[in-house]
Amino acid sequence: MTIVRGAARRMRRGWRWFVMFAVIGALAITPAIVRAVPVDAPDVDPVDLRARIVASESVAYQGYAETRGGVRLPNLDDLDGAAALFGETSHLRAWVRSPDRWRVDRITLTGEEGMYRGAYDERFAYLGGMSTDVGEQEMIVTWSSERNDIDTFVGGDLLRIPRPADLLPPELGRRLVRASTPEEVTSIADARVAGRAVAGIRITPRSERTLIEHADVWADVETGLPVRVSVVPTVDTSPILETKFLELSLTPPSEEQVTFHTTPEVMVANGERFNRREVFRGPELDTLLAVLPGIALPDDVGALARRNRIGEAATSYGDGFDLVGVVAVPAFFLDRDLSNLPSSDRPWGATVSLLRTPIVNAMLFTHEGRTYLVGGTVDLATLDAAAADVARNAGMDLVTDSEASA
Repeated sequence: MTIVRGAARRMRRGWRWFVMFAVIGALAITPAIVRAVPVDAPDVDPVDLRARIVASESVAYQGYAETRGGVRLPNLDDLDGAAALFGETSHLRAWVRSPDRWRVDRITLTGEEGMYRGAYDERFAYLGGMSTDVGEQEMIVTWSSERNDIDTFVGGDLLRIPRPADLLPPELGRRLVRASTPEEVTSIADARVAGRAVAGIRITPRSERTLIEHADVWADVETGLPVRVSVVPTVDTSPILETKFLELSLTPPSEEQVTFHTTPEVMVANGERFNRREVFRGPELDTLLAVLPGIALPDDVGALARRNRIGEAATSYGDGFDLVGVVAVPAFFLDRDLSNLPSSDRPWGATVSLLRTPIVNAMLFTHEGRTYLVGGTVDLATLDAAAADVARNAGMDLVTDSEASA
């Protein structure tokens, strides 16, 4: 029960990510382009560039990036630094050898917060009863220089709290491009990013339900690596989120650069936690939800078919940029957060806690001890239709506005 309660606290901190996980931040300021140097990237067909971007996951790189977010989320419990990525300017330094071996540092005014995937020194591995072989571990190690504190997270990528790495240009760019179809991409003007002349494509979703007006992705033509991304919502003409490299090298980082080392100072600061093994704790949300008892969520919500399922407690629906996620959890997971959101009487016959932003909408409601989160990058009409189907499936008696006035 302690593990579940602990995970519930993390869910309360990280639920804001849930409503974004369908596009993991397909979420304001256009950067200044160096105009003194001519921009002349190699010619490339937009569909070809799209394919190169999709295939660029194995490209190694190291660089320094800046992200700017304009998504204002309510302060529910403590607004952790991960969620704040979507509403402020952040600076990230990345060393990426492969998809499962990397390090990303978020630079702050008082220090840095490091995140490591897949490589740990022998001392850390021994204390955790682990192997140093990356192939045997799916664990993220985090370290804060300010607190001299370490922590770990175990789990997959379907549903979790946000990581700074998710907003690096390669990660965000690939996610957006994968959601597109070849018919939705067109060429845009070349740009100069981190001293490189790069080609760009614009993704214009054909759906009338999505909140995304378009997304621009610039990439290195030879490797397909995205180097700059901006996302514009349907309610504005300015980007709601932008990320770009300020420095970039395509030289693979060394093994040493991506390995987490437990220095004597780190060992002393975390000694008691090591002794009690608390540092090796905590599943990611998808790992937890896979084992939570749940209900049979519907196969379809509104006009959207099931996409992915995580155990019995979570399901995503739709495709492309029409994405909706549904999570059903015990009410105590989110009981303190619901009071901080405005309530709204919906036309399908229920009162919900409502979150609205330019790039994502979400509704939360409770029935018979279980809280349902329904959110995604779709307009309110689409979300209402989805939430109504979830509520009916849960056994709620609904009286629509039209029925009430009859």
